Amino acid sequence: MADARVHSLEALEVFLHQLRDFQERISKHQEEARTEMQRTTSWLEGEVPLYWREQARLAERHWVEAREALLQCQSVTRADDHPACTEHRKRLAKWTRRLSLCEQRLKAIKQAQLEWDREVQTLQLKIQHVADLVESRLPVARHHLDSLLEPLRKYAELQNKEGN
Repeated sequence: MADARVHSLEALEVFLHQLRDFQERISKHQEEARTEMQRTTSWLEGEVPLYWREQARLAERHWVEAREALLQCQSVTRADDHPACTEHRKRLAKWTRRLSLCEQRLKAIKQAQLEWDREVQTLQLKIQHVADLVESRLPVARHHLDSLLEPLRKYAELQNKEGN
């Protein structure tokens, strides 16, 4: 024990307490990361597709209405009065673009979900590795340090008694 050359028992004790605090903070951050991943997954798999499916239904309904209005306009209008249906054509084109956008977004969401699932799997492996460290290895290291500190405390007490 004389070869240990420990200059500050207090520093080792502070380090032990810092390890405990670190372990608690890491556990908290790990749980927050899991919660955020679940929240994002839920959003990406639930809210986003639901929004774009609803937007697609709305766009399709407006497209059908615009097409019917254009057909009705064309059936009533004489052949030389085609400019009278210009607004109806513009409206149909607008809803055609919107419907196309909604379909593109729905396809993109499926791709994003696949990519997110791959990322989540990678992150879960990393989080599990940290969990292993925090839940098993760090407590063992803390216990080992604590068990080493006890004889050092006794040694320091003996040194103080002999010094007085």
